[in-house]
Amino acid sequence: EMAVNSAHHQAAAEAGEGVTVNATAADGVIEGIEARRYRFCLGVQWHPEYDIDPGDAKIFAAFVAAARAHK
Repeated sequence: EMAVNSAHHQAAAEAGEGVTVNATAADGVIEGIEARRYRFCLGVQWHPEYDIDPGDAKIFAAFVAAARAHK
C-alpha cells in the first residue's frame, strides 16, 4: 500500500493481454501495471517524481538498476 497523488481525468479501463494490474485506488481506478515478459516494464498513473511515499524512490531505483544491468 502506498500514498499516491493521483488526480487524473483519464485512466486505463483495463489491462491488455500480458499486462498485470498491480495497483488500484479505492475507487477501482488502475494506478499501476506491469508486464513480466519484459525485463523492466512498469507503468504508474501517479507522479512518483513528487516523492511523497518511500515507494516512489524505489520505483526510480529499480528503473536505474534495470538500465545499468542492460549495458
